[in-house]
Amino acid sequence: MHDGPYAARSEPGFADPSAMSRKYAPILLVATAVFLLVLVLARSPLEGYIVSQKIQAADDRAMTTAPLATEQVAAWIKTDAVLAATVQQVCPRDSLASQNDLIRQLQSGLSVKPLSAEAANSSWQLALQHRDRQLASRLITKLSQSLTEQLKHLDQSEAQLLVQHYQKVLTQARDEEEFARQTLERARHEQLAAAMQAAERETKSSSAVAANQVNPAWQALQQKLQLAKARLDQLLSARTPEHPQVIEAEAQLGALQSQLNATPQTLDGSRAEEGQHAPALRGPQLQEAARNDSRLSVRLISSAGESADVNSLSSVGHIQQLTAAWSTATGKRTMAERQWSEAQQQWVRGLNTTGWQTSPAWTQLQVGGRVQPFQCLLAGALALCAGLGTWRISYLVASDGSLMSVAQLAETLPLPVLGEVPLTTELPRRTPERMSWHLQRLTQLSLAIIAAVILVSAWASAADSNLSAQWTSDPASTLGQAFDLLHHRVLG
Repeated sequence: MHDGPYAARSEPGFADPSAMSRKYAPILLVATAVFLLVLVLARSPLEGYIVSQKIQAADDRAMTTAPLATEQVAAWIKTDAVLAATVQQVCPRDSLASQNDLIRQLQSGLSVKPLSAEAANSSWQLALQHRDRQLASRLITKLSQSLTEQLKHLDQSEAQLLVQHYQKVLTQARDEEEFARQTLERARHEQLAAAMQAAERETKSSSAVAANQVNPAWQALQQKLQLAKARLDQLLSARTPEHPQVIEAEAQLGALQSQLNATPQTLDGSRAEEGQHAPALRGPQLQEAARNDSRLSVRLISSAGESADVNSLSSVGHIQQLTAAWSTATGKRTMAERQWSEAQQQWVRGLNTTGWQTSPAWTQLQVGGRVQPFQCLLAGALALCAGLGTWRISYLVASDGSLMSVAQLAETLPLPVLGEVPLTTELPRRTPERMSWHLQRLTQLSLAIIAAVILVSAWASAADSNLSAQWTSDPASTLGQAFDLLHHRVLG
């Protein structure tokens, strides 16, 4: 049955909004679904993400020495024990096979690099490549925590070793100082004992001389004789023997010698041994004898003084050397005490400090999974073709004026429908009806695809917080990452 002259028609120049939306909605839905589907399927495969984290010495770190080299940090962090403990803490519910696979992935995808050449032994950057960005962030955060704890433990152990070392140095310095002090006191005691013995001998000699009761007149002549000899030696050093003053001094010396020989040495009347046997000298003999006697006495006095001075100087030099050694030992002991005190303070300060700090983990790089410009162009071209095909089908369906049901007849005729007459033969044209059915199913399928994309994107944004910030910067690649996350979480 076809539309007759009484069919309802729209006035020219006016369009029904609901009819327009029903006409163009399938086209938009199909084109959008095809565009999203091509973006998800035509992009490059995702190989993984590189998640990084920085580890560096804190400002309150007590130690100033570098704990480990970069190679040592990498070797320690890739050991089976460290990786197994980390995987066990991050994924405790996974099976043993899954944990072993994750350990192997960590050994191959984990890397350690210094932040700078100047701080190669005090700051590093850990990087881990993995398909699951959230899991990689948790793993690298746990590894960084383990590394910082180990570094702080090394600092405390080193500080404790320094305390023990400086304690041994201090003990040795104290022993050396005590030995130097005892040696100095022993030398001083020996010097004092020698001085006391010399004083005792002098006292005994004086007592013996006092016991002999020396004649005071003889002592006075003896002193005058020594002074005369000294004056004669002084004159001879500056004048010749024929000088009048020299001759006069020799005469005085001879007179004093004669008086000394004639005077008894003690009060009991005994004379000096040299005075009893020495004959009186006159003239040139007196001069030569006086000269020889004076030089001999000077030589004897000088030699005695030199020997006494040498012994005194040697003793004083030895005491000075021992005193210098004791002062040096005291300085070493003071330095060792200061170093030991500083090491103790450093050790105590290291117990209450952070020592090492870590930065938040961030996605350094995405390997694969990027949508290229030609892929966007391909998706747009296919979406345009799908939209044109949907528009053609909608046009064919809308251009057919056949009434397919009683409801369509009631909507079209202005008069009420009183009844209907069933026909025994089928309608000759079924093509518009089939096209309408396919268009309806295609629209439903497109709507389901769009709803699925929206749901997956919302779930991925909730599961991975890093995706939320990427929707504004790169929405096409973020859409593919959402489906990669779904594939990794659900299908493994």
